[in-house]
Amino acid sequence: MSRRLDGHGTAHGSRVSPISKRFARHGTRRAAIMLTAGLLVANAAAAGGLVWAKGLPGQFVSTRPEQKAPPQIVTGSGTPAAQTVFAVAATEVAGFSAAPAANVGSGRATAYPCELNPPTQPVVGSFRVYTAGDRAVSTTTSVYPTGAGAWVMQQLAAQLSDCGDRRAEVGSPAGVDSLGVESVTATVPAGSVTLVRRGDVVMQLIGPSADVATVATGLDATLAANLASCVNPASGVADAQRNPWLQGVTYVGLLADSEVRVPKQGPPAGTTAAPKVAIDAQPIAVTEVALPQRPSDPVWPLSLPAAVNLPTAPSSPGPEPESTVVQVPMVDKLGPGCGWAFTSASAPVVNEAAVAAERDRLREAARVNLVAQQQAWRPRVQAYYQQWADYKKSVGDYQKYSLAVSVVASSWNLINSQRMVYAQQLQAYQDAVAAKDNFYAAQAQASRDYLNAVALCAIPVPDPTPTPTPTSSYVPEPSYTSQPSYGPQPTESSQPTGAPGPTASATTQPTVPATPSSQPSSSPSTLGQQGSSSSSTAGGTAANGAVIIGGMGVRGMARTVAAPALPAAPRPGCPAPRPAILDQAPPYVPPAPTPPPDPRPAQYRN
Repeated sequence: MSRRLDGHGTAHGSRVSPISKRFARHGTRRAAIMLTAGLLVANAAAAGGLVWAKGLPGQFVSTRPEQKAPPQIVTGSGTPAAQTVFAVAATEVAGFSAAPAANVGSGRATAYPCELNPPTQPVVGSFRVYTAGDRAVSTTTSVYPTGAGAWVMQQLAAQLSDCGDRRAEVGSPAGVDSLGVESVTATVPAGSVTLVRRGDVVMQLIGPSADVATVATGLDATLAANLASCVNPASGVADAQRNPWLQGVTYVGLLADSEVRVPKQGPPAGTTAAPKVAIDAQPIAVTEVALPQRPSDPVWPLSLPAAVNLPTAPSSPGPEPESTVVQVPMVDKLGPGCGWAFTSASAPVVNEAAVAAERDRLREAARVNLVAQQQAWRPRVQAYYQQWADYKKSVGDYQKYSLAVSVVASSWNLINSQRMVYAQQLQAYQDAVAAKDNFYAAQAQASRDYLNAVALCAIPVPDPTPTPTPTSSYVPEPSYTSQPSYGPQPTESSQPTGAPGPTASATTQPTVPATPSSQPSSSPSTLGQQGSSSSSTAGGTAANGAVIIGGMGVRGMARTVAAPALPAAPRPGCPAPRPAILDQAPPYVPPAPTPPPDPRPAQYRN
């Protein structure tokens, strides 16, 4: 029967199946019993899955179909496949409780929203739900027809991957190294779905991810311990081709490798032009020529020799064919995968004599082909001898070419080195000339600056002029006159013009001091001017500081105190220092270098 289960083993669809309703109404144990009864017929049909196929092919020459076997029931005393499934279904997982297992043998397992459809129906299987609180993990253990386990696993994993590509809520499958001989797991809305395989037994678990991992580990340990009767738990996809009753698989049967050998003939003899050489001779070591860079003209030699290709060793014809391996049919007594006996399937009935004849035919065909390969090999070896002789000649030609190139390279390298040395010497010479010119220019400038400094230091520095400082007192000196004087009066220091004589007094009678002017000079400078020159005033004429007021002469003395004279300060930077460059010799200038000679022979020069 076909059902679609979510991660908790709950059925989904447009209507709820009667089995699901009874499961909810009557409890786990009773529902499991009813489920067992409901699946019994389908399980019986699947148990004989190997013998129900119509038009089953015989192997090689046999046409007798396999006899039908009675339906297999999951018990501890049935076939090895049933016993294995029974042991797995009876596994108790710590922390989980489970209802009794129900037998399943056909139908479609569903990991919502993915539908995983096996390419062939299982022979026997069981279904069990493990619960822990409100969490549940549904498990299905299925034994598929002989040799079909790896093929079924491949198809289911591909469907799961395709579902992950189409549905965003489904993750991409990933391998699980610790489970089975191969296993994959992918996330689904209910948690995760995990597929585990050993031999022809495939387990599918759906539920919360952590719970699925725990339950899968426990069931896989039981499965591994109960596969002692399985011929090859690590079988491959190609094993399905050994079962003639699988639909959708090309039947090949059991093929075994068989070695075919023929006597060796040995390599042919060589000739004078093409001597014999070892088939596995190693190529001659040849270094590829590095071409030098041609200098600019004039140059000699003018060019490199004509180019020669780097020689390549010929390909070896290989060893003489003397053996080969061919696949021949064998009687498949044990069967692929877990073997015929694991599911009590009948081995294909074959004519062993016909199988042996076919095996001999294939071996003889391989021998004939091997002899033909030997006959074709000898001419190839002879051609190889000639190719090797040509190769050795090309190696010699290349070595001559390499020597000629090295001679040209030596000449060109000498030209380049001479020109490089000359360029360095010319640059050094030009740098020395420039340094000497710069020295003379700097020396001339230093001389001019020095002479200017000496001339400046020769000019005397003027003494600073003292500033007069007026006193704060004014002392009038009275003079007595008998009467006002009108006109110029002689001073005490007046001397008559002409011959010297005794000094005459300015007056014969003493003078009476007059009242001083009520308004003295406005400033000391004015007084100084009055004392140094004569001027007319309202009261009379004053001379040498004497003021006549109303006939009374009053002499005012303005006293001036001069500031002390400052010593002459030296001019800054004097005496002028003499620059050292004036006493230095110019830098050395080497002789001008001589250009390298023209490398060309005289007859090739312009």
